[in-house]
Amino acid sequence: MRQFLENARESNSFWLRCDCWVAIVRTRFPKVLHLRKENSEANNVFTDLEILEISECCKLQKLIPSSRYFKKLRTLEVSKCDGLKHLATPSTSQGLVNLARMNMTDCKMIEEVIQLQVGEEAMNDCIIFRQLEYLGLNCLPSLTGFYSGNCTLEFPSLEQVLVRQCPKMMIFSPGVLGTLKLNKVQLTEADDQGCWEGNLNDTVQKLFSEM
Repeated sequence: MRQFLENARESNSFWLRCDCWVAIVRTRFPKVLHLRKENSEANNVFTDLEILEISECCKLQKLIPSSRYFKKLRTLEVSKCDGLKHLATPSTSQGLVNLARMNMTDCKMIEEVIQLQVGEEAMNDCIIFRQLEYLGLNCLPSLTGFYSGNCTLEFPSLEQVLVRQCPKMMIFSPGVLGTLKLNKVQLTEADDQGCWEGNLNDTVQKLFSEM
């Protein structure tokens, strides 16, 4: 696998070109603001990525700029990106149709995973993460919830949720939640028993009250 990564320091942006269908991207550029460069053909590579790992991009502000990117993405790992306040919007999250694993660690400013932007209207009454099996929320001191909107969230494949050191997370989402396969929330990877109060919201609320 051959990868090419260019960091444009003057514009605080970078672009990536990969000659393969599956790519693992690890970036540690503290000045990067966006994960793609405007009007660049290199942006097309993001439509073929299956694994994306982003780490130590402390000024990164936008991770998923459009629903047309990351349609083949299966694994998303984000850590130590203190400029991020959210990962996606309701509209851009609709492009994550194959995402099976999402893990966020040590991102100090993230307030929500999905966040409705000012002037944006939710496209649908329901957001579906059809393939998501694993969700990890680790050491996120500003996280208040997964999504604060009222639309339904469906996770038909979700089997494992880990919530650790998220002291402001009082609720997962105020809307209706569909998590048919989920029966516990883990505090660590080794926590086989976990915690469960009948549904994801009540479980998160119990964990918050015990902090």
